[in-house]
Formats: sequence, C-alpha cells, structure tokens
Amino acid sequence: PVKIVPQVETWLSDLTDQMKLTLQDLVVQCVNDHRRGSASPTKYPCQVLSVAEHILFTERCEEALKGGDLNGYLIELEGQLDSYTSTDINPTGPEDRDAIVLQIKLRSLILDLVHMLDVVRKLANAGVTSSGDWLWQKQLRFYLVKNKVVMRMCDTEFRYTYEYQGTAPKLVHTPLTDK
Repeated sequence: PVKIVPQVETWLSDLTDQMKLTLQDLVVQCVNDHRRGSASPTKYPCQVLSVAEHILFTERCEEALKGGDLNGYLIELEGQLDSYTSTDINPTGPEDRDAIVLQIKLRSLILDLVHMLDVVRKLANAGVTSSGDWLWQKQLRFYLVKNKVVMRMCDTEFRYTYEYQGTAPKLVHTPLTDK
C-alpha cells in the first residue's frame, strides 16, 4: 500500500516504486504458474503475460538448442498458437469488457508467438545447436535471474525496469523491425 501524503512528488514516486514491485512480483508468479501449467491470460495484465512468455521462450529455446530438439520445440509452439487462435471470444458488446480485454491480450500473445515461431524456424533451418551461435545471440532474450528480469542481446545485458505499459498495440515483427 502507498500512503497518500501532501507532497505530491513523494506520493507519485512511492506509487511508481510500488507499481514496479507489483509488476516484478506478478512476472515471477506468472512464470511459476506457466511452469506448473496453470497460467491463465485472464489472471495477469498483458505486459506481465508478454514478459513471462518471453522468459519461458528463452528458457525452452535454449533447452531445445542444447538437446538438439528445435523441431520438437517448433511443434510445441505451433500447438500453443493453435490453442490461442482457436479460443472463441465473442464480446457481446462494448459492456463486455472482460471478453474485449482477453481478446486484446490474446492478439498480443499471438503476435509474440508468431515471431517466436519464426526465430525457431530460422535456428532450425540454419542447423544451430548452441546458444552461443550468432543467430541466437542476436535475438532479444529474457531471463529471470534472482526473481528479476534481465534482457540480453549479443554481449549486452539490461535490467528490465518494469515501467507500466498497459495494453499497448504491438508492432508486427519483421526482418526490418528486427534490425
């Protein structure tokens, strides 16, 4: 809880800090729910779902690289895409906000998943078998390290800063946007 104080700047700073801590906790919970097979898109904000999916993608893709089973992982991702795209959501109107929000979340997850499928296909077609390979290293990868998210690309590492982003529209991943 954030205590409301007369100094607006102090209150806003405390609110921002608490919001970031909440998002951090939710990402950890969402990743753990996914690992147990009990994650639900209705339970978490879109930003949390997306970050958790990226963390899990990085983990699973590196496991597939190490085990030499990118094609098996590709099949798993295709099944996940089928699951998302076959979800029947028909909002009854503008007042059906839960269905509308779920529809937006699934669209976002689908866009991310299509990109992930593309990455795995490229890795498999190139015969990549190591997480040290350039084709994998050039990807933006998300890791959960001591319950904090870090992002890596090549030899660079950044801490995820948990700024609230809401349910913003996403840019479609293409070779041009990946540059």
